[in-house]
Amino acid sequence: MNWGQIKAAVREYAHRADISDTLLNTFLALAEQRMYYGEANTPKLRCAAMRATAVMYDGAQPGGYLEAIKIHQIGSPERPLNFLPLALMPAACNAFSWDGQNMVLSDDVSFPLEMTYYRRLPALMDDADSNWVSENAPSIYITAIGVEVGDWMRDSDYVVSQAAKYASACGSLTSSERASAISGSTLRIRGR
Repeated sequence: MNWGQIKAAVREYAHRADISDTLLNTFLALAEQRMYYGEANTPKLRCAAMRATAVMYDGAQPGGYLEAIKIHQIGSPERPLNFLPLALMPAACNAFSWDGQNMVLSDDVSFPLEMTYYRRLPALMDDADSNWVSENAPSIYITAIGVEVGDWMRDSDYVVSQAAKYASACGSLTSSERASAISGSTLRIRGR
């Protein structure tokens, strides 16, 4: 689904044709906050479409950065760096930390590094815009925005139902990705 179709679906599900595009853009921003960082009643979204790899020549986070998966020196993927709190740096070994949006390394590590990380999805701004999640799991957007619509309508039952549906949609996507990672593999039993 593209952004125009998602807006229409949100209005239909909420039975509210009076929700303006401006308000839906605000709800989208709040829903993306929920998707990227999670909240008490909803998990954060992490999927393969959000994975990226970058070579870091300095400590600046790449655009759209959300969370590191693995960081290692170039040519040493078998030896990933360990995350430690900033207070323990730089005296630690084979470690990194974040000082705001800048990476801090232990004394025994230097740039360049390779980082695999989760990043934001391409933004939905115009009605024709879409991204991998809006096309393959649109219920994630519809229900995350539905939580915000429920808050706006002051309908706590709607908020709870949309939050539960959002959590279920995220869980289904994660489960599907796990299953596809091993799909087609033969079952092997290893002896001791």
